[in-house]
Amino acid sequence: MDSVFTQDSDSGLSDRLRANVSRFAAYKAEYISAALNRALNDENTPAADRPKLARAVLHTFNRYQDAERSTTAARARTAKQFEEFQLPDNKRLFPNLKWLPSRSADPRVSHTAFYNHIWSKDDPFWNTNAPGTEWNCKCDIEETDEPLTDNTAVPQPAVPLGLEGNPAKTGEIFTDNASYIRAYSRSRRTREDAEEKCEKLSMKQARQMAGRLKSERTSLSVEGEQREVIYTPDGISHCVNDMLGRSDVYWLKNEVLPQVNRYIAHAEYMGKKVSDTGHNSRSRTVNLKQNTDYYYYYKITLPSGQECYIHLGHYKTDFVNTKRAGKMYLYSITKNLPTDIETP
Repeated sequence: MDSVFTQDSDSGLSDRLRANVSRFAAYKAEYISAALNRALNDENTPAADRPKLARAVLHTFNRYQDAERSTTAARARTAKQFEEFQLPDNKRLFPNLKWLPSRSADPRVSHTAFYNHIWSKDDPFWNTNAPGTEWNCKCDIEETDEPLTDNTAVPQPAVPLGLEGNPAKTGEIFTDNASYIRAYSRSRRTREDAEEKCEKLSMKQARQMAGRLKSERTSLSVEGEQREVIYTPDGISHCVNDMLGRSDVYWLKNEVLPQVNRYIAHAEYMGKKVSDTGHNSRSRTVNLKQNTDYYYYYKITLPSGQECYIHLGHYKTDFVNTKRAGKMYLYSITKNLPTDIETP
């Protein structure tokens, strides 16, 4: 993704695609972990041979990884192109798109029928067809003012499961029909089933993250006073609650959380605001905010140059949990800063 989107798109497309591939990767990691466990505990295989069986599993998924990586790059590039093609000046000068032949030494037959054919940029054809709707597809498209070709006899090829749709229009590199995701859907058909599994994985990740971070400590200066920062199950759960589901910032949290201590140590204080439970409905979040007096906001910079913000809550000094009273805790990680904070 980063090789294609060196800068985030103003439309939010790059964030949606990053969230999608991160979600896909989460399902994939769970799927491969289960496959390795089955190999290492296969009762039909002698114990001495099970590590070899597990290595064979990894070898298979390493081969899949190559196709997944190249396909991600191709579909991300297609999405970026289509977004640029729809700019008003580009549509005025070049109203049509031409499908260019594959660069592959051994092109697949499914896309050869599209070669050098021209459709309008607004043609419904592009909703379901685009370079990258095949694994390892190396086709391309270009803008043109050449006249439309006769496309009435162009066949509609079957698209592999998981690669349906134009990513510029769907915001997805991989759809819920991808095998890793279907494996965790009871009906293997519906988004609702997949999202239910997402929620379970999200909470599992929250517990694991909280277990790892709770033993870590750091501190920072808050209004001239050095305060300890702790990582609590409630705070981590809130922070990752939407990581695997609908959030466009999954990729951001996924990058920051494993090294959050290092980021906090170099964070720049931006301001604070009073805790407010007015717009929250989840009882856990409401309870968390009721025991918090202020939220403090800090700017951090990722290696890519992307700036984002860490939100730290401050437990009330009279909090009944005396071990947490008066301490700072990680609450959230976002791309944007609230507009109503009290600045220093």
